[in-house]
Amino acid sequence: MRRVKREREEDDDARPPAKKPPIDWGQRVRDTLARCEAERAARVKKEKERSAHAIGPAAPQLGGGQGAHGPSASTSTGPEGAGAAAPQQQQQASPYMEKGVKYYPCGEDGCEYRSKRADGTKQHRANIHEIDVVWHICKKKGCGFEFKEAGNLKKHMAADHEGVVFPCEKKGCGHKAKSAANLRRHMANVHDEGVQWHHCTVCDHKTKQESHLRQHLANVHDIGVVLHPCPIPRCNYAAKTEGNLRVHQSHIHDIGVVLHRCKYCDYETKQASHLRRHEAAKHAGEKE
Repeated sequence: MRRVKREREEDDDARPPAKKPPIDWGQRVRDTLARCEAERAARVKKEKERSAHAIGPAAPQLGGGQGAHGPSASTSTGPEGAGAAAPQQQQQASPYMEKGVKYYPCGEDGCEYRSKRADGTKQHRANIHEIDVVWHICKKKGCGFEFKEAGNLKKHMAADHEGVVFPCEKKGCGHKAKSAANLRRHMANVHDEGVQWHHCTVCDHKTKQESHLRQHLANVHDIGVVLHPCPIPRCNYAAKTEGNLRVHQSHIHDIGVVLHRCKYCDYETKQASHLRRHEAAKHAGEKE
């Protein structure tokens, strides 16, 4: 009897460990969104109580009542604003203080974005939520490209219509950048000039761009994750970066689509990388 029991115990020890159940990423996203919403509600409540205690009876005018969306908010759009701009601006939340820093939150349901600059939040609301968008349209004949930022239109005009390029001066490198910033990035990434390494504090990963380090920390180590949920009703998608959210909205919901057209055939795509892959595969011998 003891021998049988011992053999069973040895068999149990020899068995491979049970596999962990697969991670339910959908549930993890929902739990994160719920936690972020609860933290935001608690933070806003705390700031309102602090303002009421510090300011006294005048506090309701500075909180989320009529003072936040009264005549001053509606007239700030000016006579040039569209008719639908005023109700959209009413959704923007009031700024609040946290640890001595003033933040401007997005205010859209389920969105945790905040910025230390008012124009940063305004640009976020335009780029991600299509609120108060002012389109800057290229007037060159046959172009018609549209941009949400005037600076991007200027870059487009300089690079695509005015022939302004920034060539790499390295011998044998024929790279031509469309801006000085892109040239500096090329020099660092390709030729290791002017490189400033950004090291991960958890593993041995390092990168040449700080934004890539933030993406690595969020994607690999779940550090500093700020989920950007899709604002489309009944869509449960949430991205870890605004760029990924824009790609999702473009591919799935046809929002903010910019088509990239092949110079050699009728092929067009929503992603520039797909166009480069197409031209390399189909038109390698036709390139200038």
